Formats: sequence, structure tokens, C-alpha cells
Amino acid sequence: MEPLPLKECTYDCDGKELKLIKPPNNQKIPEKGSVEVDEDWLVECEKCSRHFTIRCKIHYLDGEKLETRVNIIDDSGKDLGWLGSY
Repeated sequence: MEPLPLKECTYDCDGKELKLIKPPNNQKIPEKGSVEVDEDWLVECEKCSRHFTIRCKIHYLDGEKLETRVNIIDDSGKDLGWLGSY
């Protein structure tokens, strides 16, 4: 599957100008075993100036990426729902 590009603000303004504010921190992935890692990408809408988070929950097995589930989190920490998996 191909990743889904986020093309507009998650809030009511429907702004199309999104800016990455903070990429996730690099995490060391163990080479053995199963582990799930959260990556948070902080994004700002340049139209309404509100922030939201793209949360990627990545499942690794023996150091290899198996699946990524993506949700959107609003500026108050509320999970707005599932964006997709790849």
C-alpha cells in the first residue's frame, strides 16, 4: 500500500498549506523481537495557525517494519480518528 498524503487541515478551515513543525525523534529499533513504536509528527496549518499531530504507530519484528497505523491527534490531545495503514 502507498501512504496517504495529508492534503488539508483537520480542522474546519480546510487549509491546504501545511507545515511540519517537529519531526519525530529517532528511536533505536531492536534487531530481535517484536516492538511497537509511536512516531509523532507535529504539523501546523498556515491558514488557521492551529497545530495537530500525525501519530504513526509502527510495528517492527526483528528490526523490520511490518505495519504502520496512522491517526490524527488535535491540539487538545483528542484522537480524531484513523487516517490509514500502510
